[in-house]
Amino acid sequence: MKITDFIPVLDWLPKYKRSFFRGDLIAGLTVGIMVIPQGMAYGMLAELPPIYGLYASLVPVFIYTLFGTSRHLIIGATAIESLLVGSGVAQFVTIGTPEFVSTVFLLTTMVGVIHILLGIFRLGYLTNFLSKPVLSGFTSALAIIIIFNQLKHLTGIDVGQTTFIPTIVKDLFQNISQTNSIALIIGMVGIFSLASFKAISKKIPDALIVLTVAIASVSYFNLGETGLKILGEIPQGLPAFQVPTFDLELMKQLLPLAFTIALISVLTTIANSKAILLQCKDYDIKPNQEMGALGMANLIGAFFQGYTVSGSFSRTFVNYENGAKTPLAGWVAVSIVALTLLFLTPLFYHLPKAILASIIIVAVFNLVDLKAAIKLWKTNRNDFCMLIVTFFATLLLGIQFGILIGVVLSLVMVLFKSTKPHIAELARIPGTNFYKNVNRFTDHIEDDVILIIRFDSPLYFANVNHFKDSLKEMVVAKGEKLNLIVINTSGIGDIDSTAMSMLFDLEQEFTAQKIQLFFSGMRGPVRDTFHKSNFYDKLGKDHFFLTVNDAVNSFENKEINNQANIVMESPFNEEEE
Repeated sequence: MKITDFIPVLDWLPKYKRSFFRGDLIAGLTVGIMVIPQGMAYGMLAELPPIYGLYASLVPVFIYTLFGTSRHLIIGATAIESLLVGSGVAQFVTIGTPEFVSTVFLLTTMVGVIHILLGIFRLGYLTNFLSKPVLSGFTSALAIIIIFNQLKHLTGIDVGQTTFIPTIVKDLFQNISQTNSIALIIGMVGIFSLASFKAISKKIPDALIVLTVAIASVSYFNLGETGLKILGEIPQGLPAFQVPTFDLELMKQLLPLAFTIALISVLTTIANSKAILLQCKDYDIKPNQEMGALGMANLIGAFFQGYTVSGSFSRTFVNYENGAKTPLAGWVAVSIVALTLLFLTPLFYHLPKAILASIIIVAVFNLVDLKAAIKLWKTNRNDFCMLIVTFFATLLLGIQFGILIGVVLSLVMVLFKSTKPHIAELARIPGTNFYKNVNRFTDHIEDDVILIIRFDSPLYFANVNHFKDSLKEMVVAKGEKLNLIVINTSGIGDIDSTAMSMLFDLEQEFTAQKIQLFFSGMRGPVRDTFHKSNFYDKLGKDHFFLTVNDAVNSFENKEINNQANIVMESPFNEEEE
């Protein structure tokens, strides 16, 4: 392993070309401007002062550019992680207190350590337990929860912090008389304006335009004096170095939340990296290194008042579309955020929270993946059910229960499919040497003497009974004329001792019924197991073939030879009869 494998910046920076700079500069400026309103909005979503959303877009972004393998990915605060952080920490600490903020930093540190450990031990496969239907159902429900959570800022109504939609709706209706009409108008105009800009062109800095107009309007008309909630005083300057407070008991309580956020953020980050890679194929993504880079970004970021970050699809897409060539674009974006923190925070004093709410609502609306549900309904009802159950579990039982139920559903589905995998009876297609599934090809040659099957799964303890029972049912269906069973093992990638024991028993049983057992298409690892268990020697090499056609031809030739030998050894002939 080379040092550049662990610190990719040492690979791309020395190779940097002057021709790259223009694209990196334009992309970085665009992303940096885009981050400012989004960062503050997501900070508010995390139940933190909005400034922390900008802190999360500073040091963590720079750290990722040093260790990440994607040259276009932009990490930062995102809607999903922000809601998970805010609602999760609120279960243990009161929102708005110094303890709440310090607990967020502790959680971020834990997430970073988990990311690094996942990368070191190459445990990225754990994200496979979040199947796409489960993730789609979870994110769709999460988007709806986020939207409902922003209604309090959109209407100006004070409601309690919760992620349970029925409670939110109840509180809003009970306090509907408190609605601030100015906040509602500003928020609705913001949503309409953002949606319109996106429909015209995704390259327009829509959030910045809406934010600027809102600040100017509130300031000029003194709308802050009408009860409209504004950001007010925002700390100026770069985030200071601050060591998180480590509380062992609190860490135990936060651990399930930390694992949940870590897995989801890894999944979304790698998915975003690969999505851009489909457009630009000049480099490779290394998932384990990506987890380590994300972990370093979160771990170090937590010491500079940043909270949990992950890959942002919108910022990454804008970065790529505006001509970014290297992670230097991320450095430009970080510079824009740093300049804003140093000199421009007073300009956001009159920013209404309703506008930040509208930015969040428009940003997460596309996460409600109705198309995925419709497609799964048409193509795979099992996956559709997983999506729907995860969706309603997240809405009705809470975020952590929702993702937990989704993961359990994924595992149950894996177990179900592995215990009852596909098994097919094969028959020859007329005029060819190909043997296909009799249930899919109506034009095939029936043969009561030969049964050919294909098992499409590793054969192990969990599915041996399914294999044995299915095979016996096919044998009974064939009838008394059956003389040969050919097992096409091309779909069996592995076999364990329980399965080998079952095959020994079946061979004895079929031999007693005067039925021969042949195997074809055997893979190397399976063949090795057959040799080590002495099953190969027991049957003899004349029972193993490369193809089904070879096995059938061998059997038929033996039958012809046997019939010829019977005629030659008979004491009578046709003339004597």
